[in-house]
Amino acid sequence: FYEDIVCGVDIPDLISQGSLCQNITYAPKDTVDAAALKVKAGEYDEGLMAMEFSKAKHIQNTVDAYLKFTPDTKCLVFFFFIEHSRLVTAAFVDRGLNARSVSSLSDDRDEVIKWYLSTPNAILCNVAILTTGFDAPDTETIIMNRATLSMPLWLQCCGRGSRPTDAKSSFTI
Repeated sequence: FYEDIVCGVDIPDLISQGSLCQNITYAPKDTVDAAALKVKAGEYDEGLMAMEFSKAKHIQNTVDAYLKFTPDTKCLVFFFFIEHSRLVTAAFVDRGLNARSVSSLSDDRDEVIKWYLSTPNAILCNVAILTTGFDAPDTETIIMNRATLSMPLWLQCCGRGSRPTDAKSSFTI
């Protein structure tokens, strides 16, 4: 039998204490409509998500949103589907942006992560690699290029940008 409940510190408290950065969140127009996705076993259906997110207009919207809201910032982009990540990475590169991708199939994973850590304004597209346990405090922008119903997954991904530095008091989602 338990006599006490121990609660963790809330995110707003961690922000006010300076342990986390405040987020600035944008929801660009013309993004994937979650109503077009179906839910299976408590999460969005991956097949439908792959078809919808991989449409050319959504790939272009990702690049356009980065350029509109957070140009020239160090950015992590989260995907669930490797081919989608590759398509968006190519779209970033086609626009002259410094972007690379990493996934479980990447042979050069360590080299790509070192590149991201040492490159200002780098854009790193990743599939289930940098969700937890990755610390790059100078990350200024997080793009969730996937849908999720999982609050823990959302918080872990967005948390990659929430590390404060002397030069950063906020980050953009």
